[in-house]
Amino acid sequence: MKRKYFPCTFLLLALAACNYPQPEAATLNPQEIGTYAAQTAVILMGTESAGQKTVAVVDNAPPAATPTATLQPTSTQTLIPTNPPPPPATAKPVRCNWARFETDVTIPDDTLIAAATGFAKTWRLENVGTCDWTSGYRMVFDHGDRMDAPDWMQLTTAVIKPGDTIDVTINLQSPAAHGTYQGYYKLRSPEGTLFGIGADANTAFWVRIKVA
Repeated sequence: MKRKYFPCTFLLLALAACNYPQPEAATLNPQEIGTYAAQTAVILMGTESAGQKTVAVVDNAPPAATPTATLQPTSTQTLIPTNPPPPPATAKPVRCNWARFETDVTIPDDTLIAAATGFAKTWRLENVGTCDWTSGYRMVFDHGDRMDAPDWMQLTTAVIKPGDTIDVTINLQSPAAHGTYQGYYKLRSPEGTLFGIGADANTAFWVRIKVA
């Protein structure tokens, strides 16, 4: 009589099946118990029929949770207000005929003059225009106290270029009565254009005396 020897593989599989971890009965429902039994039978039958010494393991562990990315708040840039750019500079108007008063060379304002006395008044003027002052330019009486001044007199016999200065002298006579007297003058181009000093080139320059 021949003895039958079962392969060690079968015995190990049987022991493995017996030691297969079972969940507690209190936490398993009938469906879960049937699932575990079916999985154990598949392991034993598949291994015995193949006659191999390998053990098939069925992993019933739940799939690992896939990590989710956490959105980090992005930093926002704070706009710093800036001052608006300055407006473009307005070009200064350029005038052909334009004078600037520099100083009283003689007879400053309110100089005391004796009654009915002749005197010479001198102004220093600068040509701040773009045109030359030639012999055709005149100094003319504009308004105020005349004090024996002529209607006009020649400004220069030379050429006064832009940026040059000229001393203009006129002979006057004080009135006979006591008081303060003031006469105003302008320049005139050869074309007959009147001009003077100031920002608009239209202000007259003057002489002012006191008679005592």
